[in-house]
Amino acid sequence: MIAFVLFLAISTSPRDQVRNAETAFAKAFADQDYDKFFSFVANDAQFIQRNGTVLNGRDAVVQRWGEMFKMKSAPFSWRPEHVAVTDNGRLGWSSGPVFDENGIQIGVYTSVWEKQVDGSWKIKFDGPGTPPPFEEGFIPTADGVKLHYRKIGHGRPTVIVPLEYHLWDAMSKLANNDRATVISYDLRGRGRSSMTDAISIQNDVKDLETVRKFFNVDRFVPIGFSYLGLMVAMYTHDHPDRVARVVQIAPLAPQRPERQIKPPDDGAAPKALVEKRDALVKSGAHQREICEADAKVFAYVLVGDPSRADRIPVRCDYENEWPDNVGKTFTLLMSSEPVTFTADDLKNDTAPALIIHGTKDRNAAYAGGVAWSKTWPNAKLVTIEGAAHGVLWEEPDTVMRAIRDFIAATSE
Repeated sequence: MIAFVLFLAISTSPRDQVRNAETAFAKAFADQDYDKFFSFVANDAQFIQRNGTVLNGRDAVVQRWGEMFKMKSAPFSWRPEHVAVTDNGRLGWSSGPVFDENGIQIGVYTSVWEKQVDGSWKIKFDGPGTPPPFEEGFIPTADGVKLHYRKIGHGRPTVIVPLEYHLWDAMSKLANNDRATVISYDLRGRGRSSMTDAISIQNDVKDLETVRKFFNVDRFVPIGFSYLGLMVAMYTHDHPDRVARVVQIAPLAPQRPERQIKPPDDGAAPKALVEKRDALVKSGAHQREICEADAKVFAYVLVGDPSRADRIPVRCDYENEWPDNVGKTFTLLMSSEPVTFTADDLKNDTAPALIIHGTKDRNAAYAGGVAWSKTWPNAKLVTIEGAAHGVLWEEPDTVMRAIRDFIAATSE
């Protein structure tokens, strides 16, 4: 057994070892596996409670936490989101969200792990982290899907951003100093929202209206990235009285005959990264591992300058984002009825539109951004020279400044 543990420790990085230990610790709690859960707790562990009291030592932890294993189900859950390890690989730090039984975030945890002689990891310190500064929950749709959302800020205007899991970190900053209220939500089948076969761009439009109604927002600024640039245009056309302004980031073109959203190649990704990903796929590795490897390759497709590939975040925490599930979602999405717009179609849609597009976009050609600027009756095109589809991460200061200045002119 010791040899097996040592093999696992050698075959994965210390950071992954800590993440795996925290994940297994959380799973043991969710499964109500008493013996396995407490096997992770060091004899001299210190568990800090929310009221400030400290459970000193493993026996005290067992006595207090053991009560929760008498319940029908675990009263809460958690997952590691941030992990760091000391240079010598002996101490690890983990932090992430804590959820109630309904999947609503209720707090943040932090923990410290220590590597043992046999290569395993045991938890030494555990306690609450800083509470999130945002509201979080789920929005039910008419067909039974639950859309996960986060909301931050109290200012005007209200901004609604689909694709929360990927865009929250950037877009939530629009609420700084209460300059706006930002609502972001995961699309059906993405992030923490429900998986469903009822996926189409038309349903995405309906979901955006469901989100608006849920928060009782009168007029707002929708922000759409990639194909969602087309989706927010569809929403604006269907609900012109609800849209104060509209933002499109690297949008699909208003006239787009092809339905596939597929990069032509692996960009300038290093051969070693491509081969590693392909080997994982061929070996049938875990979907999360494939997701992380593929994301590192795909980052090179999303940037115009290969040196910026490390600016593209890796987002593989949720099963909905793993390759098999994302592939299914996009297959369903691509079966949607194609939508096109001409200048005549949008002649009465007078809400100001901001289009931000990079000139080296492989996924949604820059010509599409130019076309939108000529299709909307009141449009401004911001061209980012040399950037590609991941323009938001390649040139975050330029993109976010353009959006802030644009929405600041919103009158409500």
